[in-house]
Amino acid sequence: AGKAINLAHSADGGRTWKTNDLDGTDYPRNMIVEPDGSLLMIRAQESDWSGKNQGSPHLQLCRSKDHGQTWTFATGKIDWNESAFGEVSSIRLKNGRLLAALRRQIPKTHGEGFEDTVICQSEDAGRTWSKPRLMVNTAEVHVFLAQLADGRVLATYSDYHLPYGVSAIVSTDGGRTWDRDHPARLVLSADLYVGWPVTIQLADQSLLTAYAITAYIEQPPQKTVTEVVRWKLP
Repeated sequence: AGKAINLAHSADGGRTWKTNDLDGTDYPRNMIVEPDGSLLMIRAQESDWSGKNQGSPHLQLCRSKDHGQTWTFATGKIDWNESAFGEVSSIRLKNGRLLAALRRQIPKTHGEGFEDTVICQSEDAGRTWSKPRLMVNTAEVHVFLAQLADGRVLATYSDYHLPYGVSAIVSTDGGRTWDRDHPARLVLSADLYVGWPVTIQLADQSLLTAYAITAYIEQPPQKTVTEVVRWKLP
């Protein structure tokens, strides 16, 4: 009760913004703009990071038809029993299928070094979801999904293991399998305090990724900084 996430909307290219709050504590990685202009935000219905499994194993589908001023809510049922997950990144593929990547605490473990990311899909507008499958290695979190112009799906994520930094992998089959053997290393960080990469594809097919890293240890600015890298996939 009393907990909310902040939302901001601009109708003039980012010059001015309107803000409002959305009740709930899980903060998803992105929002889907549907073909009719409405918004779809997919998040954990009730995360439980305590390990007591007292939360919900399902997703919450948040929809808005007025640029985020008001919302309606529905449950997306996942085929599993885990509730220690959140920070959902979701996309609607060109064929209409929904993908959702979930940051998860590996069962019977504790700490961020024992988290990973799993992915599930829905073919019925989010009402039901497949059993989540592992998509990255242990201590790889903050996944951000994007479908590229050529149809491939890109996952940009944070490495909470050595070497710390931000990496990316691709899927050529709509997110069913991922090329984990050939990650693109985008940046290195001096510490594990790295994260929240967001990637967009530009008109020339190049990619722009924004992220936070620890640039230096015990030197100014001492904590995290925000950077941007422009790059291309092979």
